[in-house]
Amino acid sequence: TYFNEYDYYNERVYDIEDHDVSDYEVAWRKAREWDYNSDGPIALGLVYKKDAPSFDSNFKNMGGKTSDRSEAIKSFLEDNK
Repeated sequence: TYFNEYDYYNERVYDIEDHDVSDYEVAWRKAREWDYNSDGPIALGLVYKKDAPSFDSNFKNMGGKTSDRSEAIKSFLEDNK
């Protein structure tokens, strides 16, 4: 029997519809429906979206608060949990 790996995925993928992309918990469940150890469905599309400033814009807006980039990264990550 000929096995095409694309057939495996094509049978499992689906487009996400009517999905609240701002709901982190729902997005997490969608993303975890399939893994390499199961034959669950594979969601395609936008799973989660959060409008937030980019790291680069936050780093530039620190106004000399720190010149240490690693400290800036740490501060940014703490502020944007």
